[in-house]
Amino acid sequence: MLVFDFLWALLLLPLPLLIRLFLPSSSANTQSIQSPAFAYLSQLHASASHQASFSFNWRMMLLSLIWVLLVSAAARPQWLGEVKEIPTQARNIVLAVDISGSMSQQDMSSYPAKKDRLTIVKEIIADFIKLRNSDRLSLVLFGSQAYIHVPLTLDHTSLNTLLQEATIGIAGKYTAIGDALGLSIKALDSTASSIQKGMIILLTDGRNNAGKTKPLDIANLALELKVKIHTIGIGSNKDNSIAGFFFKRNPSADLDSTTLKKIATTTGGKFFRATDKNSLQNIYSLIDQLDPTAGKGDNYRPIIALYCWPLSIALVCILLLISSFMLRQVPHKINSD
Repeated sequence: MLVFDFLWALLLLPLPLLIRLFLPSSSANTQSIQSPAFAYLSQLHASASHQASFSFNWRMMLLSLIWVLLVSAAARPQWLGEVKEIPTQARNIVLAVDISGSMSQQDMSSYPAKKDRLTIVKEIIADFIKLRNSDRLSLVLFGSQAYIHVPLTLDHTSLNTLLQEATIGIAGKYTAIGDALGLSIKALDSTASSIQKGMIILLTDGRNNAGKTKPLDIANLALELKVKIHTIGIGSNKDNSIAGFFFKRNPSADLDSTTLKKIATTTGGKFFRATDKNSLQNIYSLIDQLDPTAGKGDNYRPIIALYCWPLSIALVCILLLISSFMLRQVPHKINSD
């Protein structure tokens, strides 16, 4: 919506016309001298005025346009954008995602539409990210090594893109849960206040068999820092492949549910078991209930100042007018020479 900050300034628009109408002419009440020579000069002046009438008209139009533009700029036109909401509180969330070799198993989807565990996790996390509009998110990927793939950011689109590009095994085939949690806390510790409102969501399908840090030690540290850790165990309890019809096998035999439960309960979080895509989707919905998104805050309208546009156009018009007068004087100088 277009508005003017100083709307009263538009009252100045008819000012040049009022001056022309009400101020006395400079030639009023002056004595005239009658002479045949002056009559001849008057005819020459009328002829020259007729030839220059077109030039005079467009200059007057240009002067009028300049005045309108200057008054419009003085009124300070502004564009009010759509109403936006400022959240009263935002959370910092770290998504720690296991990309070890075991995430390539295809036990969480039915045959023949087989998808590996990481692909399903990516699909559900993408939906989860869309629900956290006001929250800052970070992404930690881990296998044998752990690393902060994306620091805390509000650019959820880029974070999701980098998550979708992650491939299985690029961080090693083992699982360093302790190192991943330690880096997750480090990702939260960007400011002194942010870590107190932090939350970590750990997704893994294995047990801690790599790295230098013990998961429970990091859980105790998270308790001191008031960081809540939710843990999600990935993997089905039964083999959904064709081989599963011939012999029984538990594809989640390596999942250390006991340790994941201790990590969650120590920090005040929850442990969840995701055996298929639907259960993983329900888990994220439950996390939203446990840790709700930020509530509604104050509303504001973004304001874009537009006075520079009429001011710039007026400047161009003034330069054009000055140039026309200068070019008009050039023929007179040539004729005089």
